[in-house]
Amino acid sequence: AFLLTRSSDLLVFRQPEGIALGLFGCIANASIGNFTLENATVEGTVMAADAVGYSFRSTVYNVTLINGSVTTHHTEISREGMVGGIVGAGLGGRIIECNAKADIVIPDGTANAGIIGGGLEKTSVIDCTAAGSVTAGNNCYGIGGCSGCGFGAEEFTNCKVINVVLTAGENAAWIGSITGYAGGYEEQKYDIPVTVFTGCIAEHVTIIRAATEEDLIGDSYYSEEAETVYGVPYDSPTVYVIQKSIE
Repeated sequence: AFLLTRSSDLLVFRQPEGIALGLFGCIANASIGNFTLENATVEGTVMAADAVGYSFRSTVYNVTLINGSVTTHHTEISREGMVGGIVGAGLGGRIIECNAKADIVIPDGTANAGIIGGGLEKTSVIDCTAAGSVTAGNNCYGIGGCSGCGFGAEEFTNCKVINVVLTAGENAAWIGSITGYAGGYEEQKYDIPVTVFTGCIAEHVTIIRAATEEDLIGDSYYSEEAETVYGVPYDSPTVYVIQKSIE
């Protein structure tokens, strides 16, 4: 476990072709929290965030990001993106009680960008609040106020997206106030659980180039294209479950 009790009022990483950038570039099997970042700026290409670039089987908790900025650049490996304010890419962990006000920018042909987390696989988000903006270029997908994606996440609980602008260029897909896409296949065969959304709120969210401003989850992970790649899912494809009305 790591505990940082002092605030940082300046963090700047500018590596246009850098991977896994942030105050913590990469963490594994760790618990990190209780700190504040102000006026942080990160520039990279994949797995970039002001706090944690890549979180593997770890918990990130009680992190506050004030006036953060994360920008990624186009490279040969930039397609998957995974860009966020608190966590860029997360695999098999949790993000708890984090608050972020940040501006996230990704280039053409990039995916998975959100203010709390970017590309989150099997990573739950609990009691987090997001404000700011996500700006994506053309041909992007997975754009959300809280996270770009929540593929295989067990839960999004009590998350708030307030005063957020999501902007995407032409041919953008999977855009949602809470997350760009979520869900997966049946847990019995693929070990990817249904994503459950409980008590999440989206207020004053503007989605530009999306279908409607009421889209809370852009899409489920399942699609005909996914079935072509992964095969027919066990029984039926999972999507997501909203247990409580989102107002």
